[in-house]
Amino acid sequence: KKQIIEFFKQLELNPKDWNNYKNIINLPLEIKEYCLEKKFSIKQCIMINNYPLDILNLVMHWQTKILLTASIFLEITENIFEFLRISNKTVLNIEKNENILAILSSENNISIKTNLLRNHLKSLRYPTLEKINEKLTKTKEKLKLPKNIKLNWDYTLEEKELQFLLKIKSKDEWNNTIQNLKSITTPAIIDKLLQEF
Repeated sequence: KKQIIEFFKQLELNPKDWNNYKNIINLPLEIKEYCLEKKFSIKQCIMINNYPLDILNLVMHWQTKILLTASIFLEITENIFEFLRISNKTVLNIEKNENILAILSSENNISIKTNLLRNHLKSLRYPTLEKINEKLTKTKEKLKLPKNIKLNWDYTLEEKELQFLLKIKSKDEWNNTIQNLKSITTPAIIDKLLQEF
């Protein structure tokens, strides 16, 4: 046992995590190869080891259809795990989810598919968050902002603020844009948007 502990120390591994390391070694080959390819840290490997194997296998099954970077893998896996935990559903519910099947089989490019899937899984995990974002989006669409004015906000709703991005190429365009912004975004509309948070 002393030799094993010394070996762990040389590798800068914590002997207290021995069981985690054993479990990582016992992960399916495909998952281990993926972790190796994406240069997962030991901490990240321990993290994915906390999720059920059927969730990990499902996400791995999607890797030919979406952009599965290390961070996206962890995000998707966590969102599925948390959704299943709070909803008392199974991986089969995710696998057979009509929206997910439609996203994965769509003719969109891989980047769009990835974003659609990520957003859908977030909406499953945070249904209230999705409803608020939908309300904000509808109110934003009613404003009919010019192309050079963008309205954004933090979609996690952690920062309760509106962000206006203006694209200006001249002094005249600046004046016109500010006038447009003032006429379109009345205090009442701004207040309505902020009240949605």
